[in-house]
Amino acid sequence: MRSIYLLILFCLSLIADEYDFAEITHKEYRGSGETLNFLRIKAHETNYFLPLSYAFKTKDSTRKPAEVKFQISVKKALIQDLLGFKEGLYFAYTQTAWWQMYAESAPFRELNYAPELFVNVPFKFKKFDAFKYANLGFMHQSNGKDGIQSRSWNRVYFNLLFATKRLVFNPRVWYIVPESSLSENEDIRKYLGNFDMKLAYLGKNSFAYLILRNNLNFKHNKGAIELNAGFDLLNNGVFWFVQYFNGYGESLIDYKTYMNKLSVGFLVAY
Repeated sequence: MRSIYLLILFCLSLIADEYDFAEITHKEYRGSGETLNFLRIKAHETNYFLPLSYAFKTKDSTRKPAEVKFQISVKKALIQDLLGFKEGLYFAYTQTAWWQMYAESAPFRELNYAPELFVNVPFKFKKFDAFKYANLGFMHQSNGKDGIQSRSWNRVYFNLLFATKRLVFNPRVWYIVPESSLSENEDIRKYLGNFDMKLAYLGKNSFAYLILRNNLNFKHNKGAIELNAGFDLLNNGVFWFVQYFNGYGESLIDYKTYMNKLSVGFLVAY
């Protein structure tokens, strides 16, 4: 059976079209890509499946340190170029899952839902071509639970994209919308702060990116670092993917739990 699977992968590698991962990614940033083109739906954040996600330190005896993590993220343009600035109004949806597949009964430990609505305004400056666009958006994020396990917050965010052919810098700041229902995570700002930034290298058949987040409170400093890297061995758009997370906020249920976690699997580029 394994030999048949390897043969199928080899055949896919022979018929796959040549492509440049950096070029595909830049098109997705601009909203002009062709990925997941059903009903003009496009990729938003990364889409991946990590069958082995291992937490090196956890004090929760109710969970297995090894689990499965996966994410699906798409966006859809609702209105484009209404004001003549080539701007676009987008709806996006990201869902991330932490699945205790190796535990008895294999329950889903946590699901995070993140719908968002944002306006994308592209820029084109002859003397500063690296400045690509600005986004202004609203995001709701929750885990769909109630009671003491309920986690939910709303943010208004603003982010910029600076990019060359191979390098990307994507800083983002946000304002947390006050809610009376934040009783279970009213201190979320102390752990997740008010900004993050992404630094990325985009190769032809490889990529690496770093996400940094911090609360900028030097007395009670909390933050997170996430390292991601992928390599396309078969030239078919499915990347072998490695993710390392260290810090707070890997999931909403763990927003104030320190996690040191390594995950391996694959990422779908298109």
